[in-house]
Amino acid sequence: MTIAALKPDGCLGVKTFDTPAAETPELKNGVAVSRTAWNHGFMGWLIRLLLMARSWLTLKSTVLKTKCGIDRAASFTAGIQQKHTERTREQALGGDPEANYELGERAYEGRGLPCDYQVAAQWFAKAADLGHAKAQSVLGMMFLIGRGVPQDLVKARFYLSQAAEQGDE
Repeated sequence: MTIAALKPDGCLGVKTFDTPAAETPELKNGVAVSRTAWNHGFMGWLIRLLLMARSWLTLKSTVLKTKCGIDRAASFTAGIQQKHTERTREQALGGDPEANYELGERAYEGRGLPCDYQVAAQWFAKAADLGHAKAQSVLGMMFLIGRGVPQDLVKARFYLSQAAEQGDE
């Protein structure tokens, strides 16, 4: 006798027994099918289809759990970025050129701040005015191509030459 039964872990399984169907404990959760029907008939096809459906449902459940985990991780990461951005903003307002530059990068890339090139240019300008070479270089390039600021070749040359004087490439 072949039995298709729901196992304790929730998976659908198939077992073959030599005992009569009435004596097998799996009958409470399963359907008894003769070996001939399993191998050749409609019932065998139906049981295989049920097994595939159960496998698909298990896979779907796993995918949903994974998506939920990814969402939780993204939420956790966003919280960490927000805290880091707040600390960096406090340092930037205190006159730290590296913090001003980092806030410019965050605004430019949309990490912890909304992606806004005008705001990024403002933070880069503060860092550049405090002598941050990389900020001067980035701000010069922004003026050169007109991203977040009006295109201005004079200002682009000014900031790029300041960065070059400090050794930034």
